Amino acid sequence: MHAATITNISLLLTGLIYGLFICWCALGWLRAIRSTPAGRFKRGASISVIVPARNEERTVVDCVRSILSSHDGSADFEVIVVNDGSTDQTAALVAREFEGEIIAGRVKLVHLEDGEHTQSGKQRALDSGIAVAQGTYLLTTDADCVVGSSWVVSLCSVLESGASVVAGPVRLKPARSSVFERLQALEVIGLSAVAGGAITNGYPTICNSANLAYTRDAFSAWAELMRQRGERPASPGVD
Repeated sequence: MHAATITNISLLLTGLIYGLFICWCALGWLRAIRSTPAGRFKRGASISVIVPARNEERTVVDCVRSILSSHDGSADFEVIVVNDGSTDQTAALVAREFEGEIIAGRVKLVHLEDGEHTQSGKQRALDSGIAVAQGTYLLTTDADCVVGSSWVVSLCSVLESGASVVAGPVRLKPARSSVFERLQALEVIGLSAVAGGAITNGYPTICNSANLAYTRDAFSAWAELMRQRGERPASPGVD
């Protein structure tokens, strides 16, 4: 067989497989949209939102404000900002802007202990936040994100329906209108689409911890599985 023919057949098969995969993911998204429950909390579950933050002075205040605004007051609620060795004003801004919420216990500011300016990584920041969290529902996002007005309610409503883990999409908003940043935003949307379709179809592969929620029991089961494998227990979903 001619080399060009083999190449054409290979490209055709690759395109066909890719097309089928996209359709499979799209069907998963449709199933997710139709099956996602909506509503308010029924059992009054306690909720902890963990926000790792390192040198996010430009965004952390807007992030925490959006989280506080997305809760409807129907459950015990706390936002835990984990200052991971920031060398800017991240921690000071949180302490100043949310002084009242910190006094009331709705916002906690945690400092990692391995040195005043030591970066420990997002994984350890998440683990440190979960270690002090009081909630039975654990939500995570990033300090450079702004969540939607019903973010907490939406995620916890799905957990309330019996799910153990809920993963949501993340949209990148380019700071500039450069071609590179637009392509980067498109890539993030594509990864979110693949993740959502695969999860709904029963084959979870990836998720983004900037939009993730799980129950305390699910986290405990995950940690135990990691121990059985001889690995250090860690929070799931770190990107």
